Amino acid sequence: MSRSPYRLCIDPGHGGKDPGAVNKELNILEKKINLAVGLLMRGYAFTGDYLFDTYMTRHKDEFISLRDRCGKAWSWKAHAFLSIHTNARPMRGRAGVEIETYHYPGSKKGEQFAGIVQESLLSDVGKIFSVIDRGVKPGKYYVLKHTKMPAVLVELGFLSDNEEALFLSAVANQEVMAKSLCEAAETFLEGGGHEWTVGEKLP
Repeated sequence: MSRSPYRLCIDPGHGGKDPGAVNKELNILEKKINLAVGLLMRGYAFTGDYLFDTYMTRHKDEFISLRDRCGKAWSWKAHAFLSIHTNARPMRGRAGVEIETYHYPGSKKGEQFAGIVQESLLSDVGKIFSVIDRGVKPGKYYVLKHTKMPAVLVELGFLSDNEEALFLSAVANQEVMAKSLCEAAETFLEGGGHEWTVGEKLP
């Protein structure tokens, strides 16, 4: 186990009264998948030979406001911030897990981190299942705008698609995604991406 001055804030999206995306047919909730992957990441980071420590904005099924999520990352002085999500849409898509990663517009370090996350997931998930690259995109999500460290928001797939929902809810697949995200964080931090960018203050 390696302890280091680098700190990764893991943010499992939604929680408590906010379920996030919901697949009503299969009764699969986004908040549970996000938390499961985040907890696995924390476990791998603690037991593995990684160059970073972890902090989670939530470690159980509870509601944490967006402002408080950013505040926790600031208070802990995280060097990078990773928000975990799954997606939904009215129509079902093509066969395969559809992965996309967001960074705040103009954040060069955020864009770099997002690219590493996307590439890592496409490679690792692609070894066990068909994947669709939805790309690295700018996004003005609250947790990207109001964190001053490099921050990304990753969408691991679409719960509205039954095939993707079943894939995302399987523990073995969550383990693959969690390890992939840890490797991506390691690669980013090793490259000096831990330097803080200029961020906006909390309102």
